Amino acid sequence: MTMDHSLALAILLVAMCPQIESGTEGEDNDGDIDIREALNTSEPLWLFWQSDKNSFSVCSDDYCINETETCIRNVMIDISSEVYLFNQAMLLNGEPVTTGYIGKFNDVKTPPKSMEVSEIGEIRDYFAKDSGSGLHQLWVLQYLQPEDHHCMVFFIQELEGAIQDDLNNCQMYIKGEPQHSDPPNGCQTFFKARCNATQIYKPYSTTCKEVVKLTDTTANSAVRT
Repeated sequence: MTMDHSLALAILLVAMCPQIESGTEGEDNDGDIDIREALNTSEPLWLFWQSDKNSFSVCSDDYCINETETCIRNVMIDISSEVYLFNQAMLLNGEPVTTGYIGKFNDVKTPPKSMEVSEIGEIRDYFAKDSGSGLHQLWVLQYLQPEDHHCMVFFIQELEGAIQDDLNNCQMYIKGEPQHSDPPNGCQTFFKARCNATQIYKPYSTTCKEVVKLTDTTANSAVRT
């Protein structure tokens, strides 16, 4: 069953309320936070920390293989006041894979702080039909590094199937090439205080820099299917 965007956003915001702490530690900066300011960049957004696993098992009968996603980054194709088109490039068991997505800024908040994200097989498919397939999530921007927007944290809510297990799922992104000092203190503090940080998964490593040189020409312009 598909969950309505506004209902999912309401559930997510209610679930987050008990986690809001006094003082500055762990607080979001969402007074006038604008998700478009975070996303509108030609630099890749590297998935640096996440609270859900970046590996999973694919099974057929009694045989299973483990799939691991690393060097994950989002590359903007286009952005407007209503939508964000991007490619997500990664290594899947060491092999480059790129998938196209559309994010729709259709919440009622002004400026918008969330987007409904759907998978699209080809960027041109968006113009042929206003719907996606596969992944279907709500991304709510809860933390944006002041001034340079170098680090950001999204709460991720699945819009298909069960809704209880992922209420505290977060993804932290670093804009541009991550540094040895990353993540910044404010971003790190927010993630540990407000997200399900029982175990933090780190799909980025310093070897990912070499991956960009070899693969991101494709990621910047096309989608592999």
